[in-house]
Amino acid sequence: MKGTLINYFIFCKRRCYLHAQNITCEDNSQLVKIGKFYHEERKEQKNLKKELLEIELDDVKIDQIGDEYVIEFKKKNSDVDAARMQLLYYLYILKKHGIDRKGRLQFKESRNSEEVILDKQSEVKLKEIIKEIKILIRSNEIPHVLNKRKCRKCAYFEFCYS
Repeated sequence: MKGTLINYFIFCKRRCYLHAQNITCEDNSQLVKIGKFYHEERKEQKNLKKELLEIELDDVKIDQIGDEYVIEFKKKNSDVDAARMQLLYYLYILKKHGIDRKGRLQFKESRNSEEVILDKQSEVKLKEIIKEIKILIRSNEIPHVLNKRKCRKCAYFEFCYS
């Protein structure tokens, strides 16, 4: 399972379902393009030589891993809960491979960061979310549109409201 699905599930179950069914709208979104630009810009920074940039493990892409932290970069902190759960998933995958790290969310626009730690409580919650996602993506029923303010900036807006 990809970390993106964890993020999308927290943000919007419909978005998670559509993405899991290979219905993607990210290529048309200006906000997604800006986020990808920030990721590319970060890769070119010379002061990150000690850190491993963007590694893939078990079908997940981890933005950065160092001796102490796994870092997930986000454009802004508009949905911290979804970003936090995505990072917890990465920490969980690494833990399954015998790699224990703390996590850090870093937000480009606000320059804020937040430490994230995979503890027993968050691991139990994460496992429950993974089960729920598996049930959701096997379903034949598309979740309903949220009709919330955050929908306006979503890459799937046109799909959901046309």
